[in-house]
Amino acid sequence: MILLAKAKGSHSLGYLFLAGFFLKIAVFMIFFNPIYKADDQIIPQEFFAFFVSYVFCLAFETKIIVKILNQD
Repeated sequence: MILLAKAKGSHSLGYLFLAGFFLKIAVFMIFFNPIYKADDQIIPQEFFAFFVSYVFCLAFETKIIVKILNQD
């Protein structure tokens, strides 16, 4: 999707980045949050299971977008 957005112009990469953010948060809220809150508490393992994977994906996505923007 990032490469398709680059073909349309680098201005659409920001919108794609924002859409990815909202998609990740929506997936968390729909699928994982009810499971985590089933016992009315979120233990550190549950928090870090989401947070570490989210930060890794965010860093990877940011690195790719910066690399694409620097090529232009």
